[in-house]
Amino acid sequence: MSKFKELSHEAQKLPNSIELMKEWDDILDYYLDIFKEKDKETYTNLMDELFVSIHGEHLTEEMAHNAVSKMMNEDGTSGEHYTMDLSKLLAERNGITWNDFNMYDWYYVLNMVYSDYYKVFGNDDNMYIKLALAWLNDKDISDGKAYRYFKNVVE
Repeated sequence: MSKFKELSHEAQKLPNSIELMKEWDDILDYYLDIFKEKDKETYTNLMDELFVSIHGEHLTEEMAHNAVSKMMNEDGTSGEHYTMDLSKLLAERNGITWNDFNMYDWYYVLNMVYSDYYKVFGNDDNMYIKLALAWLNDKDISDGKAYRYFKNVVE
């Protein structure tokens, strides 16, 4: 067992373990900044693993809004075409549930397909809904497709 794991197990047994973890946050944050400067790729991989351990391979609201705000749409506009509320309403109306993807994945992909395929589908919301759903439910790629696409293409 590593020294860190030993200390972590000892700390978890203490009555003040929550306060101790807050103290560790500051200590680790300080040293992680140093580590980031020395090995950015490993640091990035570590932060990604920690993110996924909390959120799974899914976008957060902030990530989705940030990505959508940068979209250059084929209709000549930029940013979101479908607001978060409208995206949710369209999902509800079409019986879309959050089993393999979350609301933020849906919002991001719905806006992405609108942005990229406006010249093909025009203002046909139903086609964007079908395409976004097909893209997210692609059987050839495991759950987390929107997150991995975001990480490898957008970020």
